[in-house]
Amino acid sequence: MEEKITKNFLIYFCNSLREICGENVAKIILRKAGMEEYLDINEEYGFEVLIPLEDFIRVRDSAREILGRSTNGVMYQAGLNVSTRVKIGKVGRMIISFASKFSNPLDLIEKGAKFSTKYHPSTIEFKRLGNTLYIIIKNCYECKGLRTNEPSCYMIKGFVEGIVKRLLNKEITMNEIECSAMGAPHCKFKISVKNS
Repeated sequence: MEEKITKNFLIYFCNSLREICGENVAKIILRKAGMEEYLDINEEYGFEVLIPLEDFIRVRDSAREILGRSTNGVMYQAGLNVSTRVKIGKVGRMIISFASKFSNPLDLIEKGAKFSTKYHPSTIEFKRLGNTLYIIIKNCYECKGLRTNEPSCYMIKGFVEGIVKRLLNKEITMNEIECSAMGAPHCKFKISVKNS
């Protein structure tokens, strides 16, 4: 069965490439990936619109080949952009209503991450130790097939930090402490709430 991911992740990644690297560099990366059709997409789709995960991976790999480690910053910004720019439609209003029930960002992250698995092929587990939440992502869509010497799931980090800020106006500290791109069996994040 072909793995799928929400089309919005790729659209926001391509838009972040254009914003950060410029139109010409974005064109080079998308052409190299064989994904020229994403050059001019400015519309947002519902999160239920899915595309093959392989499309996302081709653009990610082309960006890494051309930009090297700078791709991490683009991925982080893409995650922030998804969380802060996504239109508040029917699903968005439902999420805001849902988020208002939580005062602790760790509760929101845990419940939201469970909900998000409809839009990517990863599975997510949680472990709570006091005021720290550990998220374990198996079959991580962001670093699938990638081999690096450092954690590489910056889009996830940007999205989670951005959505907590947008919905609860709180800041978190989120660090990837294990990454499948580095040879770990899964990706693991350590998350805590920053003192206000």
